[in-house]
Amino acid sequence: MGQDQTSSSRGFLVWVETSLRKVFKDKALVKVGGETQAFISAARGEYESFQVIVSPREGGDLKNVEVEVSDLSSESGSYSIPRRCVEAYLVGYIQNREAGYPVEHVGLWPDPLMPLKPFNVRDGEVQPVWVTVYIPRDAREGFYKGTVTVRPQGLGERRVTVKLRVWGFSLPSTPHLKTAFGFTTLDHGSAFRRFYPAERFNQKEIIKRFLSVLRRHGVNILWYGYVTTRDPYLLRVVKDGGVWRYDFTEVEELLEFIVSEGFSFNIFAPTYWYEASGLFALNPLLKEFDYLGDKVYSSEEFELVVRQLLESYVDYLRKRGWLDRAICYISDEPRRERDFIHAKRIAHLVKEVSPTLKTVIASGYIIPSVAGEDVDVWCVHLGCFEEGRRLIEERRAEGDEIWWYVSNSPNYPYPTLFLDFPAVSHR
Repeated sequence: MGQDQTSSSRGFLVWVETSLRKVFKDKALVKVGGETQAFISAARGEYESFQVIVSPREGGDLKNVEVEVSDLSSESGSYSIPRRCVEAYLVGYIQNREAGYPVEHVGLWPDPLMPLKPFNVRDGEVQPVWVTVYIPRDAREGFYKGTVTVRPQGLGERRVTVKLRVWGFSLPSTPHLKTAFGFTTLDHGSAFRRFYPAERFNQKEIIKRFLSVLRRHGVNILWYGYVTTRDPYLLRVVKDGGVWRYDFTEVEELLEFIVSEGFSFNIFAPTYWYEASGLFALNPLLKEFDYLGDKVYSSEEFELVVRQLLESYVDYLRKRGWLDRAICYISDEPRRERDFIHAKRIAHLVKEVSPTLKTVIASGYIIPSVAGEDVDVWCVHLGCFEEGRRLIEERRAEGDEIWWYVSNSPNYPYPTLFLDFPAVSHR
């Protein structure tokens, strides 16, 4: 960032904040004022962000505040990064509650990025505007300069200077860091269809929009696989001549898009959970088998259905040349000896169907009785990592991949995605 001289004009203040600081809405909780130049650097193909903070001076509100971004021009002025590569959003707020871990503040926390339109700012409050710059892959190395202009109704305007350094290398178009964020269209596990009901929205097109945004930022969200294995709006399972198989008619277009965007995705249904009621709640396409209850873990009939569905998916992907993008997420946090025995058996089943398919188990710890040649990836809970390090290193030495995850835990001092943690924690 830059020099410490808050821009003020006829009743309003403007200053710059890093993307790694959450700015509260209540002015009393904010260090008012600061830098008025944004200094950022990025490689070609990278996104970098900063915030422009707008606030009234004491004793008045701001009305119909407009924000405008410019092109970023090179020092020589002979080339530029066009303004279409600079996106500005209004930072929204969500109310948190008292939690079982220490937080800086109970109240409104900044989180969603909303479409930018003229906005008001009340006396005693601030409003951040989130600015993201994308560096085109053909951008030239060097220094660039532009502006963000803030214009409240009737109060003139103030400009924030943006200085950008573009490095002389590009990020890979397909990221090497494996990431897997939970994304689901499942009704009781997501608000997706509350906002985008199937009766009014084209489900595939909305999902594509979500995937495109995340893919541009190097995030894979299809590891859990509800969209690709269990969504009844996108997939059907049919019994054809006594054999169960997937009907890919509805989902094929989406799978083509998923592959073109470079995603890996889960093709194993069901992802076994440690409780039968949860298993079938998460697998509505197989709901007709919920009469089995806990017998599902030992049912030869159900295991045959699982094998046949997997075989149909493998056969489909092999014909399309997409099998190398697939994984099989077998079990989610197995807890009891029965779960361990079952996970080991199902991992072996997957390898019988397709020896090259990667199998994944998410668990607090590596389970010695399950580990072996049939499990390729262990996704270990971050809060258990240090305690389980010996087994982790043993499995890594044997060639297994080791991933880690956070869920509704751990909390401080671990990095996490909780709304009311500092932004640097999410990095």
